[in-house]
Amino acid sequence: MVNYKLILEYDGTDFSGFQIQPGQRTVQGELQAALNRLFPDGFYLTAAGRTDAGVHAAGQVVTVRTEKSYAPEILKRALNANLPGDIVIKEAREVPLDFHARFSACRRTYLYRVMTAPTALQRRFVWQISFLPDFDRLLECAEIVKRQNDFKSFTKAGAETEHFKCEIYESHWEKGENEWVYHITANRFLHNMVRILVGTMMEVGRGRFSAAAFEKMFNAGDRRAAGLTAPARGLILWRVDYEF
Repeated sequence: MVNYKLILEYDGTDFSGFQIQPGQRTVQGELQAALNRLFPDGFYLTAAGRTDAGVHAAGQVVTVRTEKSYAPEILKRALNANLPGDIVIKEAREVPLDFHARFSACRRTYLYRVMTAPTALQRRFVWQISFLPDFDRLLECAEIVKRQNDFKSFTKAGAETEHFKCEIYESHWEKGENEWVYHITANRFLHNMVRILVGTMMEVGRGRFSAAAFEKMFNAGDRRAAGLTAPARGLILWRVDYEF
């Protein structure tokens, strides 16, 4: 038995998310089709996380357990030759059998990109806004996020999960000339969590809510207490970290 760790990059625009869905084009579906050509006798695939429709990845991690062995660089080249252009294997390497893409992960980092000016080249990968938020308010909100551990108000209503606790390691905004990027690192994320946080912070930035009201939303434990959900196209699964 061999266990491979793959790091994937993909443009999520034309996918119905990572996870296989009947009759839908998904990242997992395309990856499994390519793997089937190389491992016709079977394999077991797991991913670090299931990105939603339209969400991108620069560092999605997948593990593939199989009986058949390839040199990692050959596996990488063979998969890239069989994958569509909107999925790329950036790295392939052999890892211990007890390494698991999801359960071995200790941190995940997402970026959310916002453009404050029109863009043609980046339109598939950013949220283009027509207003200019108060950046200091966004910074204040990012600091508030770092102090929280219950995100029930910032996940999709009716989300199925054992609990709503997330440990936040980093939360900050970076400001460029026309691009503002939100960075968040946590041990786990809830469904739509980053997009709801960003959408609500933008509403604070444009004056619809105060930072104090934003902080109170966490105590409500109700999705209806928070603001809008930012579009999927601005979200990128940037990196997944492991302790080994």
